[in-house]
Amino acid sequence: MAEAERGKLRNFCHTGGWYGISDTLRREVEDRGYAYLPSGIAELTAWTTETQSLISRVEATMAEDKRSREEAEREAREAEERQQAGLRAQLGELLAHDWVRDDLGLAARIDGFVKEAIKIRGSQAAKLLQDEQYEAYGRARRTDALERKFPGIDHRGLNWAAGCDVEPVAFWAERMISAKMLGKTPPVMAESKNTVAKTAFEDIGGRNFRCPVCKGTERLPKAEYRRYEAGEQMPIICYSGHKGVARKA
Repeated sequence: MAEAERGKLRNFCHTGGWYGISDTLRREVEDRGYAYLPSGIAELTAWTTETQSLISRVEATMAEDKRSREEAEREAREAEERQQAGLRAQLGELLAHDWVRDDLGLAARIDGFVKEAIKIRGSQAAKLLQDEQYEAYGRARRTDALERKFPGIDHRGLNWAAGCDVEPVAFWAERMISAKMLGKTPPVMAESKNTVAKTAFEDIGGRNFRCPVCKGTERLPKAEYRRYEAGEQMPIICYSGHKGVARKA
């Protein structure tokens, strides 16, 4: 009987909850588990009773530690699920973008880069990123170009942005700036990126167009203006968030 109880003590160090109990309790288990057994019957009986009490304490402590760890893991999973649900609500329209395809990790990286770009260049960030879509150079030179446009931007985000598709980045910058100007949170999935009002912005020269609602001006990038000159209807949004088109009369 005593030998079996001592074996239980020694087996505790091989269980998953061994390091979840206190140092004091582990030392007590080790000291008793590897000590010589008493030789007298009375002493052996007392030792066995004390050992059984110790085993019960260790088992209870391990069970409580396991319960606490499982509860912490459950809370962590729930917190992560809430965070992801919040991100999905915040980045819904970006997740629906053709290039993002519901990739939450990609959407989060785009969102982080765009926020930093806006912090550096303000409302100009969207135009700078839109222009980047039509530059003649390839991705190898884009890192230097983005660094010039956004001085001081984090290099990890910079290197990532240089290697990804610029279109969803520019798209999200435009949407975030528009939402900020209107005092709103970034748009949700209910509003499609292709939704454009049919209101025509007035061409006032120099690639500038006047919003018919707030009378603010918006300048088209060179590449988009060339397409406009060729007769293509170009979606346009002013910094107050009013959407329309630039089209030839």
